[in-house]
Amino acid sequence: MISKIESAYTCSLESTNVEEPLFGTMSKSSIWILLEYPFSWGAKALKNSKIPQPVKERLSSMVDSSPEVRLQLIKKPKSNLTGQITIYVAIPRESQPFLYKFLLSKYDDILNVDFTAIFSGEQVYQDRIQKEPIYLVCTNGKRDPCCAKFGIPVFTSLRRMGGDKVWQTTHVGGHRFAANVLCFPHGILYGRVAREDVQPIVDSFQSGKIYLEKYRGRACYNEVVHAAEYYLRNKTNNNGISAFHLQGVEEKAENQWSVQFLKSEDNAQYRIQISASLSNYQIYLSCKDTEKKSVTIYHLDQFQVNDQQTTTHTN
Repeated sequence: MISKIESAYTCSLESTNVEEPLFGTMSKSSIWILLEYPFSWGAKALKNSKIPQPVKERLSSMVDSSPEVRLQLIKKPKSNLTGQITIYVAIPRESQPFLYKFLLSKYDDILNVDFTAIFSGEQVYQDRIQKEPIYLVCTNGKRDPCCAKFGIPVFTSLRRMGGDKVWQTTHVGGHRFAANVLCFPHGILYGRVAREDVQPIVDSFQSGKIYLEKYRGRACYNEVVHAAEYYLRNKTNNNGISAFHLQGVEEKAENQWSVQFLKSEDNAQYRIQISASLSNYQIYLSCKDTEKKSVTIYHLDQFQVNDQQTTTHTN
């Protein structure tokens, strides 16, 4: 069988061709550990690395203990190495997200970081909190060719704008949406990013807004809430990162939910009812897959403001 990457028909291009929606495609992850590893990455980045085994075990234990903890290996061009190892811990909450930065002399120093205190919200390492944002671009071609093919050009363009704020990263989920860009401390994820999207993404983030055109979701929400939030912002034309606050999610029936948001500015209440179904098409979720699959699509059923139904939209 001729591979899809050899035929120039990649999973990313296939997803684009069927117009698979971007929104509602990011899993919830409330804690992100971003560890610099300025060497070649394997398909299983941490496992394939030469990081000392005790450090690997501790990092793996934290990830295995909670589905909402993610570990990313990150790097910059080797010419910018300083001899120190950077590790970030991001807590991308809806309100008051935090980004901690540590500079270590060796990987074993990770064993001395009190991650438990950070995760539990204790007032620790206050001097390590970084105010400046960082940007991550998934470029791990060993995991999926699309990530390198589409990610590296975007990383190059983004780095021209953001300099040392920009890092390459390992798998963030969703090869078929390459190039994928993450913005911290909020944990906002964009997909199908091209060079021309770099400027509006940075401008939006710096001005406290979301670039809705390429928006996949944000780390503090699950897929259902992402979809509802997308429809909310689309209908209200309000892209402020802090414009809305999640009030609750109610499962109305199988594959049907009611999601409530409160508008920060005037306390207006929004109720977005959405449903999910499998797509009527099948695609490869990765360039290395051998079997096509359907994907979950989220539909807007009802849109209400202050309990007044303003839109009914069934798909």
